[in-house]
Amino acid sequence: MNKSMKIASIMIIMALLLGIGAACAGKPAGPETYKLGGNWEMTGWGGYYGTQSVDASNLYIKRVNEAGGINGKLIDYIIHDNETEAEVTATNVKKLIEKDQVVAMIGPIFNQNCVAAMEAAKGGYTPLLWNTTGQRPANNSESYDFVNFPREEGFAESVLRYLRDVHGVQRLAVLATTDESGEEDMGYALTVGAELGLEVVLVERVDPDAIDVTAQLTKIKAAKVDGLHLGGGGAVIGPMMKGIALLELDIPVSGPTGLTGGEMLALMKGFEPENLVLPAMPPMLVGLGLLSADHPLTTANMAFADAWVGEFGGDKAQILMEEWGWVGWDAAQWMVDAMIRAGARLDGTLQDGRDAIRYELEHTVGLEQTWGIRNTSPSDHNGIPTKEFYILTVKDGVFSLLQ
Repeated sequence: MNKSMKIASIMIIMALLLGIGAACAGKPAGPETYKLGGNWEMTGWGGYYGTQSVDASNLYIKRVNEAGGINGKLIDYIIHDNETEAEVTATNVKKLIEKDQVVAMIGPIFNQNCVAAMEAAKGGYTPLLWNTTGQRPANNSESYDFVNFPREEGFAESVLRYLRDVHGVQRLAVLATTDESGEEDMGYALTVGAELGLEVVLVERVDPDAIDVTAQLTKIKAAKVDGLHLGGGGAVIGPMMKGIALLELDIPVSGPTGLTGGEMLALMKGFEPENLVLPAMPPMLVGLGLLSADHPLTTANMAFADAWVGEFGGDKAQILMEEWGWVGWDAAQWMVDAMIRAGARLDGTLQDGRDAIRYELEHTVGLEQTWGIRNTSPSDHNGIPTKEFYILTVKDGVFSLLQ
């Protein structure tokens, strides 16, 4: 090969190498997509709630992807149905971490599934954002667990504190249904009541479908308590309220968030206690029109409602008051917000991405969501303080704000 041919060959090879280098330089580093796991109750007894969370989280992620994704890459949302079973939930967690190799996970919703998810995720070093109010994450810089809802006992604390501080209640009775919901509400009332210095004088239980609560309320009246806390829900709420009125049990009455829906409103209409105190979930406040148009909660909830109605149809107020889509919407929003802030760190190793998301979830500041303004820290892996809870009362079948 003569000298000129050698030079030409070298130039061709250099040109090819430069072309390959340019092509590689133009291709984003790291994975082609960012894999996010979903572990939701799509079937089983919790399927009604989980399906709405899937639809809402899917909708949020779809909008992010349509806007260009994160770092120019799409989110690959890998969803598994946990069938509202703890064992299936745990299996899904292992699958998402080890087989699907997701950078983070959102879901499940219900208490027993969240416990199973936390246990299964131990040692996987993958951010897990679950939604129950009954469990608390380990609030420290080593934990990969985060929780969407504020703590459930915070609702009991808000209304019982109101009974104590505003109505001077010191001696409390608890009337709760015999189902799991009533058991949980009763437990919160007993724990928080003790913390607030209230004396729980009497606890009575009633079937959630009972049509007469006279016996239980008669005992409560005889105990000479100065406050009553209700737990659980169901059709028995009507007889409870009627019995309180007929027995002239003239004391302040508080209850759980389960009493703030439209169905419960209809059951108690005409028999509402004079001083009824109920905690409110923020989406319901917006649905009822009880907050100003420029309130951060209004802005966040209407963004969700607008998107939901645009995709699935329906009435915005009804969606906020009766449906559960905002659970999945908030979970997806918080997780995507953390992923965006993680930025280029998502393009390192898989564990680099997981660690970056964990750090950003733990350092969320001022994120306006349907439940409140979220500010997390190493000592708070939820970030919505109970002091922001709202309290309602009911007069003539209409909700109004007390606090």
